[in-house]
Amino acid sequence: PTCNSGSATFGVLTGQERSVFAAPVRIGDDVLVDSKPDFIKIDVEGFETRAIKGLRKTIERSRPVIVMEVTASTLERCGSSRAELFALMTELGYRGENLGLRKEGRANVLDLSEARVDGHDADIGWLPA
Repeated sequence: PTCNSGSATFGVLTGQERSVFAAPVRIGDDVLVDSKPDFIKIDVEGFETRAIKGLRKTIERSRPVIVMEVTASTLERCGSSRAELFALMTELGYRGENLGLRKEGRANVLDLSEARVDGHDADIGWLPA
């Protein structure tokens, strides 16, 4: 998008004024071949399933905590779905937890709830089962 909406994507973007350009892409496993990360944050606006596939060896080797925003509409615009992403994460031995905040007095407290394939759009923390 031509405005800073946070929705730049490799997928189909409709209804917004936009610019199109080529961007280099590297496979995560190739970049992290000599690394053993404890934590991976993915923010790829609908390409989460492809990113996980490209990180498969790293994930199997390192078993990191993985955090990503999961939005059904962006996954669909990029040719994937919540069902495909959840099946892949389950196959890799992960369970998802919705990440939320709740107030306790003056403090914000992390609130976890089971992420479900038929659930709502959310930030999800994927934990090795």
